[in-house]
Amino acid sequence: MQFTVINQVDVGRHFNDLYLHFKGPDEKRIGYLYGFELFVRQQKIPYESNGMFQYESKNDLYAESPSGIKYLWNHGIPNTDNPKLAARYFLNAIDRVTSLREKYTKEHDEKLREIPVLKEMTQRTFDKETELADFKAELKRLEKQISEKITAKAETTETKEATVVTLDHSENLLPLRQMYMNQQLPDYGRLP
Repeated sequence: MQFTVINQVDVGRHFNDLYLHFKGPDEKRIGYLYGFELFVRQQKIPYESNGMFQYESKNDLYAESPSGIKYLWNHGIPNTDNPKLAARYFLNAIDRVTSLREKYTKEHDEKLREIPVLKEMTQRTFDKETELADFKAELKRLEKQISEKITAKAETTETKEATVVTLDHSENLLPLRQMYMNQQLPDYGRLP
């Protein structure tokens, strides 16, 4: 749609009509403004209702820069109550370019200032490297000492177990057997 005489109310109504009634598969270019392409698009947004996922169609408007960055105003929703404000929708979206450029330029400059500091930190040697190496050597020595003590203790335990003489208990039971055979057993209250 081309406007020969610019009437804000007509332009605003047109943008509202596009926003409210666009039935696209995806998006549609609707014009150009200051080198930006103007689009209306329809997106399907999933939501859950009664345990089922359903999709809701949502339209929005945006301006796309030649570099491909998309700018929205008010989450892509024009002012449907006031056509004069709706007519300014794309101007407001494009107007965000300056503030966003300043914001990201500032962030970029801060990151660039941090790079030398971070490089220095990553290339710097650890101040306590020698102390750490000494602690590691001490740890190895202590581990070896503990291991040797455990091994020595295990060997002495094995030798003690090997020197224990097991007696044949049949020799201890021989006098009892003889008493039993001679029936000279003390009466412990025999069972009937």
